[in-house]
This record gives sequence, structure tokens and C-alpha cells, in this order.
Amino acid sequence: MIKDGDIQFPFANVIRIFPEHFKEMNTGERSYMTEDELNYQRTPESFAACVGVGPRACERWRQKGYVNAKMADQIAITNGLHPSTIWPNEWQEYLDRVE
Repeated sequence: MIKDGDIQFPFANVIRIFPEHFKEMNTGERSYMTEDELNYQRTPESFAACVGVGPRACERWRQKGYVNAKMADQIAITNGLHPSTIWPNEWQEYLDRVE
């Protein structure tokens, strides 16, 4: 039986797919925002809120470098994607091991 943490889904894929949320994490600098951007800020915190977790969860994922299958699925679905869109190889490995 496969356990949820057996396959690691790289958090770097999340940052690559949703770079607008992680601009500060990527550059280490705060960028100056236009008035429109200030009205709709996309930050790690806003990403965490949209996937239903606290902002510290995003930081933990970034530090660990991966999320588990349950969170990978939640991150993808809440953003209108299939997990294989974000993690094609890892999701296939997960499916192969679950079946």
C-alpha cells in the first residue's frame, strides 16, 4: 500500500506554474507594484489562501522542497488544473503505484 508521503511532488513546479504568486521568493526582493497590482496582490499568502492552507504551509513546502500527493491534488484542483499538468512524471508514478 502506498502512503501519502511516498512520492514527493516538487514545490518548484508550483513556483514555475504560478510565478506571479512567488515573485518575492524567486528574486528575494519586493517588487514595486502598480495600482492595479496593489488591488489584486498575488503573494505566497494569497496562493495559500486560494488552496485552503495557512501561509506557513507554503513556507514549509518551499523549505522542504516538496508537497505530498494529497496537497498536490488540492493545489491543482483549486487552481482549475489536473495534478498531471503541474507534476506529469510524479503524478504518473503515483497512479502506477496506487493501482
